[in-house]
Amino acid sequence: MSEVIPSITEAEFIKILQQGKLKELKSCEVIGDGYTFTAIIPHGDMFSTGYARTQAEYLGMRSNIVGGVNPDEMVSGPAPVKKWANMNQAERIAYRESKKVAV
Repeated sequence: MSEVIPSITEAEFIKILQQGKLKELKSCEVIGDGYTFTAIIPHGDMFSTGYARTQAEYLGMRSNIVGGVNPDEMVSGPAPVKKWANMNQAERIAYRESKKVAV
């Protein structure tokens, strides 16, 4: 658990979200069933909001390199897999490019 920001349960976080009061909430650690995430809710001027967004995007990108599923795939299910033999040249190149890992 965090020592410098407050902690709430997942149920409490969802309740606040459903009430439309998320903007009023301070940044906090959300504790779920076997997992934890940090909700960063910037308050203040545009600089601090932009800085928080940039840092969150950077940390999110680093985390996504390791694993996880895209939100759109979670909602709509995985895209159908097209077999290599049925791909044209452009699709094969795009497939190879999508599998490259940034270092």
